[in-house]
This record gives sequence, structure tokens and C-alpha cells, in this order.
Amino acid sequence: MRTKICLILMSIISFIFLAMSFIFAQEELAPEKTEETEKPKETVTSNAPQIQWLWGEVVSVDAQNKAISVKYFDYDNDIEKEMIIGIDDKTTYENVKSIDEIKPQDSVSIDYIVNSESKGIAKNISVEKFEGSGASGEEATPGQLTPEGSNTESVPQPTE
Repeated sequence: MRTKICLILMSIISFIFLAMSFIFAQEELAPEKTEETEKPKETVTSNAPQIQWLWGEVVSVDAQNKAISVKYFDYDNDIEKEMIIGIDDKTTYENVKSIDEIKPQDSVSIDYIVNSESKGIAKNISVEKFEGSGASGEEATPGQLTPEGSNTESVPQPTE
């Protein structure tokens, strides 16, 4: 008698689990074919170029040809590379007013696009300003990187 009850309970539990798998299935069992499913999907491509970002050190500035050569680290290939970025009339600047104020060894962050000729054109150039790099002639240290116009106070070190 006991084995009959166990057998019946096991059958009921198996039926419940089987039914649940059909109820919570993610796909339809027999999808209907329509004209939309028979047509291949067209990929949506926009003709607008993607904005890319580059951070590095200025190697040279060619103000006549409106171009900047920037040395940067390529994290995908773990090597240092150099790229020439062109500048047009639509380029905006941060912390400088024009290309004439950008000097070699400046740290820059550049948002650019790649045009149809596979050349980089800058959309925004931001020059990193270091504290103490003003008219006083003090040499800045890497720990003193701050946005222009902000004051930073030294952070007290924890004591043991």
C-alpha cells in the first residue's frame, strides 16, 4: 500500500514539473510564419560617425595645417601609439582659447570623429591644467592635477 501511494505521488510531482516547464517556457512551441518573419532583417546603420575619445600627451602642434600630433597608450594592444588629429572651425576648446595656446608636452583629452577619408577630426579638445603652472613658474607635480580655477587643500594623512 505504501509503495502505491509513493508511486502515485511521484507521478503527480513529475507531471507538475513537466507542466511547469511548458508554462514558463521562453519560446513559443510553434511560431506562426508571417511575411515579417520570412523577410531578412535589415540592419539600421546611420551615416553619422561615432565620436571616439583619446587622452595623451601632445608631441607637436602644426597651427598652419591645423593638426595636433598626440602620443597615447593603446590599451587594446598594450603599446604606445601616435595619432595626428585635425582641427576644423567647429572644434571647441576647454582651458585654452585656440590651437595657438596648445604646446608640446601638454596633456590633452580629445573627442574626435573619423571622417570618410579615415582622418581624425577633433570635436572637443580639453587641455589639462596643473596647479602651479601659471605665471609663478612653479613646477607642478602629477598629484596636483585640478580643474582650472579650483582650489584644493592638502588632505591630512591618517596617523597610526
